[in-house]
Amino acid sequence: MIFAAIAAAFYTVFLAIQTTRHQAFFAQPVPEDAEEDALAPVIRESESHGLLFHIPMLLVTLLPIVILAEYLAVIIDFGIEKNDLPDALGGIVVALIVLTPEGLTAMRAAANNKLQRSVNVCLGSSLATLGLTIPAVLVVGLIANTDIHLGLTGLETVLLVLTLGLAALTFGGVRTTVLQGLVHLLMFACYLVLVFSP
Repeated sequence: MIFAAIAAAFYTVFLAIQTTRHQAFFAQPVPEDAEEDALAPVIRESESHGLLFHIPMLLVTLLPIVILAEYLAVIIDFGIEKNDLPDALGGIVVALIVLTPEGLTAMRAAANNKLQRSVNVCLGSSLATLGLTIPAVLVVGLIANTDIHLGLTGLETVLLVLTLGLAALTFGGVRTTVLQGLVHLLMFACYLVLVFSP
């Protein structure tokens, strides 16, 4: 329960930083030669709905995903068992399904030279996963009186710690380089290799 509280507090602090005091850290830099009017946000009438509109719409769009998730899990588990694949592959497939929209949005933003938007999407998605999903699973486990384990082997724990340290170096520096991005990709490749041959 302590881990759930820490993860939820971390996400809450991030939201507070992003939406109040340090909004400028997450804003797309304005090029010096760009015209001010060209970069001004365009607010259409249909986009100006308030919070009371967006929260119910979020719930309405999430409901089919939650209902279909159980059936999708059965299909994925059957495919993994039938083809004698590692169990961890199920988590990777689910993660790919969940993160594909954010990943495509981030890649599109990066291709359009809007790197801050790309970082915001990736950072927000990963923090939501850590700060909301893990506490939710732990709380459900607590309510159902079930022990929840992170499910990492010793080697996977080392990879997780290395990844978190690398992320701290990447985001803590003044500039992010291509070499740092390559090291992140290599860490992910190591994880994929270990899934198939532990």
